[in-house]
Amino acid sequence: MSSANQSFLFDAFRNHVKRRIRPNLEEEARAKFKAAKAKLIQDIKSHPVSEELSNKTPNSAFLSGTKGSLFGFLGFNAGYDPVSHLVNYLRQTIKYKPGSITGRTGDIRLNVKIETPDNRDFGSEGRFALPWESGKSWPVAIEIGVSGLPYFLNFNVEGISRSGGGIQIKTKRKGSSAEFAPVSYLTPIFDDFRRNLTGR
Repeated sequence: MSSANQSFLFDAFRNHVKRRIRPNLEEEARAKFKAAKAKLIQDIKSHPVSEELSNKTPNSAFLSGTKGSLFGFLGFNAGYDPVSHLVNYLRQTIKYKPGSITGRTGDIRLNVKIETPDNRDFGSEGRFALPWESGKSWPVAIEIGVSGLPYFLNFNVEGISRSGGGIQIKTKRKGSSAEFAPVSYLTPIFDDFRRNLTGR
């Protein structure tokens, strides 16, 4: 076959892919992304940590050896909704980007790009940082641990408690064995998100 004929056939095949095959692949990929993203958001909202923060549960299951809310212990401002802030941020930053077609007849693939959150937003100066916790972001602090629970007092006086759910005192409560154990939070949820997209 001459090079001219080969070029003609290649161009015809490429145009066929562009007109017929690519739209179907794009539709399938977008649907898969949309379902995976919706599941990620729902998994975050239904996680026990998120539910406690959203409901400002009075006696947290994650604070051992003391009473009080996780919301109060983390020191959020009383009117703040950390979970909604996180979820809205993820809705805006997790995006589908069209990619390119690769492969040959019988093995055509659509390569797409999924944009995910900037790690800096979960760092010491990010939008989720807890300035009083060495600059850790609260989602990261949930997973690696939060210090200071023996200094947390489940006591609220209007105008004193930032969160309305407790205060930090300067001296450790006598005989306190209170501790906050790390909890798996966003990491396994994002791992599951990747598996749902890649199949592995």
